Amino acid sequence: FWPKGGCTTSLMHAPVTCLVSFCLALLLFDRLHLEVKWLCCRGSLSQAFTWRGDCRARVGLEIEDWPASRAVRKKTGNPRVPSEKLQKVLADVAAGNTLHGDFDRRLRGLLAATLARPNGAFAADAVRVIGRLTRQHGFLLTPTELSEFASWVFECALLLRCPDDALAAKELLWRRGILAAMEPNTKDDCAVASLDGAEDLMQRVIKEYLPQWHSKAEAAGLDEARLRLAAECWELHGNSTDIAGIGLYAAICAELKELERAQPVMEALAATGVDLTLAFRPELLQALKKHRLLPASLLTTIPGTLPALVQHAARLAGCCVENGAPLRRHGALLLANPAGVPLQQCSDSAGDVKLLAEGFNHAAAPLGPWGPDPQTGVMRALSISADMDAAGLPLQHRRLRKAQRHAEVHCLMQLPRLTDAVGTEILVVELADVGPSFRRAEPCYRGCLHLLSKCGVSRAYFTNGQGSIEVREIPHRPDLDVPMKTFAKIPWGDVTSERACLDISAKLVREGKG
Repeated sequence: FWPKGGCTTSLMHAPVTCLVSFCLALLLFDRLHLEVKWLCCRGSLSQAFTWRGDCRARVGLEIEDWPASRAVRKKTGNPRVPSEKLQKVLADVAAGNTLHGDFDRRLRGLLAATLARPNGAFAADAVRVIGRLTRQHGFLLTPTELSEFASWVFECALLLRCPDDALAAKELLWRRGILAAMEPNTKDDCAVASLDGAEDLMQRVIKEYLPQWHSKAEAAGLDEARLRLAAECWELHGNSTDIAGIGLYAAICAELKELERAQPVMEALAATGVDLTLAFRPELLQALKKHRLLPASLLTTIPGTLPALVQHAARLAGCCVENGAPLRRHGALLLANPAGVPLQQCSDSAGDVKLLAEGFNHAAAPLGPWGPDPQTGVMRALSISADMDAAGLPLQHRRLRKAQRHAEVHCLMQLPRLTDAVGTEILVVELADVGPSFRRAEPCYRGCLHLLSKCGVSRAYFTNGQGSIEVREIPHRPDLDVPMKTFAKIPWGDVTSERACLDISAKLVREGKG
């Protein structure tokens, strides 16, 4: 974008040139950035792929499919699970209390947490315990206690044995009693802490001691020990028909470089009739094939068949993270199937289906704040300051709303004309947040299902999270009022469905102009 002539160009033109370049970059960003990332994602799988690295963008306290009430799920999605609940799972395993109806889901959550959460997530539990001891219970730790007692609390937390306040205080007093017995003349000046002393201590713990503990934990292999602990729990009490749990167990074995440990459960799962190519991501299938742990016939797909299409959509879903959609990673394929043959019966030799478009969830251009239109009073996205002033929006309510484009809409946007979607079929795959399994990927009610129906897509195939594919017939309703079915009836709007409707409307305008 720099003017021809380089440094010989007058400096007076530089600001104008930079401004023009910036504007052009903004105009081209949404398309060019996405295309570059898409091409990168469609390449070969990274040789440095790890399941922990795949989880990096989704690390947090939330655990997918952890037992929770419907109210909690409606409010927050996946429930937040602190380490105390994971420790309760370990206690149940040790006591043999595995007959609870939700034990399988909690054990699966334990595997997901140990795979996804780094040492820092568990170290925070130790820091909170030490903070409560100093701030609430009045203990001021000496340098010796920081290097021994606090280090013990840290190691316990990383091994999912973090003590509560009472147990930690008891351990500290016991250690002080031993020290007093060994050195009776030692002056006890560490029993009570002032507020300033407690704050100074915690600053020292976080800035000085915590990095040292992390280095020691890495050298001691505590991260690996936590993975082994979770794997042993699964080997003792895992459900041999739990596809998601088996996938997490296999991923942990892969991280430990002991994938052969998962061979028996994989063989048993395949013996039950589960198609592994419909149950797991291509990264795991390739690893199993590379180590020759299962017959190649169980891990290889024939081009044009349903398993091959599912694996193709799964690779597309892997593009979501790099394109601003780390959660709910969907990949979709829009297919022309003139003969109406079910995908389960399709084969490449017969040429039953034709791939029309590919899509995946990704970040889209943000929308303006939600407010009443100054002319009509209808709620919509306000894009200019004059409309915001007329609507009376305060400054704190004028932020742009981040938007996301779903895989189904992404497919529709790539068709030459939306009328080409009439009579087509769509296949949607969702990757689990953690691990190599698939999740239920039925087209959502945030614009996707409505727009598929309006554009004439006749059938949707989607993964169900149980190792198979479900089918949903979609009626063609060309006169469907999608805004009124989605964001327009919600007082605060829905940015995903609103973005989808605006995208399709803009595409119709472009088609009308030729």
